[in-house]
Amino acid sequence: QASESAEEDDVELEGTVAGIIEADEELATLQTALEKTGLLESRAGEGPYTILAPTDAAFKTLGPLVDLLLTPVGLPLLSTILKYHIIPANATSDVLVDALNDTKAISAQTFIQIPVIIKEEDGALIVNTGAEVVEADLLADNGVVHKIDKVLIPPGLALADLEKALEQAIANVEAAEKNGTNATEQSGAAESPDEAAASTNASTRVLQASESAEEDDVELEGTVAGIIAEDGDLTTLKAALDATDLLDDLANDGPFTFLAPTDEAFEALGSLVDLLLTPTGLPLLSTILKYHIIPANATSDVLVDALNDTKAISAQTFIQIPVIIKEEDGALIVNTGAEVVEADLLADNGVVHKIDKVLIPPGLALADLEKALEQAIANVEAAEKNGTNATEQSGAAESPDEAAASTNASTRVLQASESAEEQDVELEGTVAGIIAEDGDLTTLKAALDATDLLDDLANDGPFTFLAPTDEAFEALGSLVDLLLTPTGLPLLST
Repeated sequence: QASESAEEDDVELEGTVAGIIEADEELATLQTALEKTGLLESRAGEGPYTILAPTDAAFKTLGPLVDLLLTPVGLPLLSTILKYHIIPANATSDVLVDALNDTKAISAQTFIQIPVIIKEEDGALIVNTGAEVVEADLLADNGVVHKIDKVLIPPGLALADLEKALEQAIANVEAAEKNGTNATEQSGAAESPDEAAASTNASTRVLQASESAEEDDVELEGTVAGIIAEDGDLTTLKAALDATDLLDDLANDGPFTFLAPTDEAFEALGSLVDLLLTPTGLPLLSTILKYHIIPANATSDVLVDALNDTKAISAQTFIQIPVIIKEEDGALIVNTGAEVVEADLLADNGVVHKIDKVLIPPGLALADLEKALEQAIANVEAAEKNGTNATEQSGAAESPDEAAASTNASTRVLQASESAEEQDVELEGTVAGIIAEDGDLTTLKAALDATDLLDDLANDGPFTFLAPTDEAFEALGSLVDLLLTPTGLPLLST
């Protein structure tokens, strides 16, 4: 990614993974896709990169979905799919086979923080459920390319659903353009996908910087956090940020733009708000709140100026899913109908815009969320009532506040290494090592890797881990794939 944030001259691809892809006649569709998403030249950087490269024949099996993904509407999704094929390591076939000598399958993290699972069957390397490496070890100075015979689709995405959704989105854009209304079309120079991700990740690290350190009282005055804390229309938002440990972090350097739902906006969610504020709901609440935070200082002037050149702008949020902002009748509108009702509450580290709806990340249905949380809470209450092993502590029962404090303290211990510069973690002899080395726990290891919990289990502890076997996870069916999506990871972590 090194060349992306600087003024670029012509990039020399020869000898790089980008050059290998460009020169290979069987990878023409992949080359086109990487060029369209701004990812090709960035793969000429230092790396190392391992590219799992679908052949032209692999792309052909997707049918018309390929053309839909190559439209302006489809490019963000295409970028996500392509990054799911990139491993930030130099994983030659020898490296992979050596690793597979000790386990049935290995989990390799990708550029979208969702791992691929690699195993060996009948002498061939297999990625996920059936993508075979048909030509391995196209070596480059900055990594390696392995050709595969299927396009890898991130867990939780169904091809048929993607095709329908893109067709509908394209139809909506065309109708909007025809009618002169605002749509999601981009114009002018925009950040490349990797630049947006790098910017978001850097800001996310700022947002989380204080989480693993011992905190003193945080000075909120003059910050985004202070504006929210002092505003009488934002009391529910303040309570939600307090409950998810995000409020004090919004007093950090930033910059942050907070799309702040008013109390009235939260009231429209009804009983879901109370469910989200339970211990069971907090991880999901945290994800929803982070969908309201843009890692930039986007005042209304900045947004309106950007909208002079386009019908709508896409702004990346802290969960890597963008919000779409447009202007209608002189008002700024976020996504499908959340209006900015009070703009430009300026802070030293950013800006707050009040909005009249709570933003829900795409793919989450309010009714489904409410039912799922009600059932989860009912399960916990039933377990406690029946005296089975649940959340009750032996000895004197903790009050809810004491239990929450205890849980938060343990969570901070578990997450202690997350915001520091990490070195290689020694797993041998630890709970993490036992899980990593056991051939019956490969799905658990993949899940712990995806949620950044595995290395933390090499800390001092003590930890007792009730470890579901691969067979136990298989009994959940497709739910496992859903939990491994970006939307599912907070619930998986819980």
